Amino acid sequence: MKKLFKGKYLLTDYLNKLFNDFSVLVEDKKIVKVGKTDELKKEADEINDLGNVVIAPSFADTHAHVGMVALRGIGESKALYDWLQEVWQIESKLNYELLYYADVLGLGELINSGVTAVLDFYDIQPMVRAVKEIGLPIKVKLGLAFMDKVPYMEEESWKRLKNIKSISSDLKSEGFEVFISPHSLYAVSEELLKQLFSLEGFKYQIHFAENKEEIEEIKKVYNNDDPIQILERLDALDKWLILAHAVHLDPVRFNKLARDNIFVSHCPFSNSRLGSGIAKINAMKNKGIQITIGTDGPGSSETLNIFNEIRLATLLSRASTTSLGISVKDAMHMASLNGNRALGVSSGTIKPGYNADFITFDLSKIYPSWDMISALGYQGNPEIIKDVISDGVYLKKDGKLVFDDLYKQSLIKVEEFISNRGEQS
Repeated sequence: MKKLFKGKYLLTDYLNKLFNDFSVLVEDKKIVKVGKTDELKKEADEINDLGNVVIAPSFADTHAHVGMVALRGIGESKALYDWLQEVWQIESKLNYELLYYADVLGLGELINSGVTAVLDFYDIQPMVRAVKEIGLPIKVKLGLAFMDKVPYMEEESWKRLKNIKSISSDLKSEGFEVFISPHSLYAVSEELLKQLFSLEGFKYQIHFAENKEEIEEIKKVYNNDDPIQILERLDALDKWLILAHAVHLDPVRFNKLARDNIFVSHCPFSNSRLGSGIAKINAMKNKGIQITIGTDGPGSSETLNIFNEIRLATLLSRASTTSLGISVKDAMHMASLNGNRALGVSSGTIKPGYNADFITFDLSKIYPSWDMISALGYQGNPEIIKDVISDGVYLKKDGKLVFDDLYKQSLIKVEEFISNRGEQS
């Protein structure tokens, strides 16, 4: 069956222009044609008139700890290391059932702001259950964590290495791709890192150069080596690799990261809240590094609203460099096409052959602007996202999540956990 999705305007890419009276024709989860509405109507078996909207590419969140919606507000006045100690203490109280509800709630937050793909770095089985219970085509990639220098994870990390192929195979049979996710250069031993990066056939993500204290600790362990030099020595730069944060890096070495297989996941809200600093994304962009957008976890970013990150990515770059090198359109492009590419998802642009993943902006809720595309980013919030469509299927329709009842149930469970200060009834 061919489905037509029509609105007032169509935006194929956030760096492109708006097309008037253009529609998207979808068949078998893919976009088959993009063109004038009157012409495509003739081929459609079903017409979805989305109204006074801009149809635009959906977003991908390339670094998130979705279940941390249950840790929102933790350590408001603490920097990264002190914040982590408090987080790890409370995480011991997060059981499977609570994390399942937290994941449902977090996925709802992501979808509400236009995200159809996410790389989650947290407990895997609750997330698998959440996606299955929701029963919709949400593209979730799973980060399998390794932290052998953190006492409670030492034995488990080496056990996971031993069983990595069977873990990955089992999850693949359920429709999920595993990203190998060593926590960081400071929380994983060099020996384990060597073995992890020697594996074939996997994509990777790692927290990287997030704050100054991390850099100092790494230098002590690695004889003053630069973080990028360490990755090079581990042969990590030859892997499909997402570097989360990448705040404190020497621009002289940026050319080492300008590869088709390497991505930086920029998380400006979390970096700002934890006092970690501002990543040099303008210089990275100029060197050809592929920049994507991550929300990090709500424990440090407060929300999973990707528009917060899009705006901050633009504004912090301009304020810190006194340069206009990063536009809000650039940031939306990072969050859409670049982000989906980093996750290995064929989305982020509206063209034939790509997944039928797109969102709609409700024009009645956007203030008039001389630059409508920039307005989508600067004014963007969950309230103006009217529809979210993945593989041609609604995740959010007419401003409401399709799984709204389960979302509200999950909200109650997480509220109870937080109200009881982590003690579950």
